[in-house]
Amino acid sequence: MFIQHARHHLKSPGTVAQPRAFRLLDTAAAAALTRWTRSPAEHLAGANLPDEQVAELRGAARVADEIAQQIYFASGAFNAKQGSPPPGRDDLARFADLAFPVLARCAMLRLPHCIHAVVETMIFLAPLDEARALRAIADAIPADGPYAGESLAGDLVIPYLERLLTEQRPLVLFDEHGTPAFRHLLATFATAGNQAALTLAYTFADVFR
Repeated sequence: MFIQHARHHLKSPGTVAQPRAFRLLDTAAAAALTRWTRSPAEHLAGANLPDEQVAELRGAARVADEIAQQIYFASGAFNAKQGSPPPGRDDLARFADLAFPVLARCAMLRLPHCIHAVVETMIFLAPLDEARALRAIADAIPADGPYAGESLAGDLVIPYLERLLTEQRPLVLFDEHGTPAFRHLLATFATAGNQAALTLAYTFADVFR
């Protein structure tokens, strides 16, 4: 309930409430991640878990997902889709500095729905710092997870990669951190069978040299 009501404070630039709200959400995300990763055996297919453990895991997943969702809405990304003007650049930059670490922690649970909200927000905030966003998005999307196989994921990430190749070629082709991050994303979606990613990989083969 707190996470849902925290959205107002997340988007209150220049107040003491904004960083405090993000710190509380980061604490909650860290607790969710700790519970989710406590025992890898709990996530194996066919694991026979008592009801209490199942409830704890579901709770951890819900917390991380809700945090990612509320940060997404607080960022202005959803409103921008509806045609509303984004927040001022300075306010958005402060928001991004607080949001990226929390979003990264939420993505570490490797849950597709949660990852999607994380990546949507990061792409919206990317123009503030393209290098930071590219690295963070690459870290958020695992090479061996189910997320890249989903059509919504491809519809979100591939246009972002195409934009980078058009507008940020030095970052994509020559940067020591940006190039491997771009390769990871393109290879992950191509391996998952995304046709647009396969076309992009062939078209821009220089990325893989």
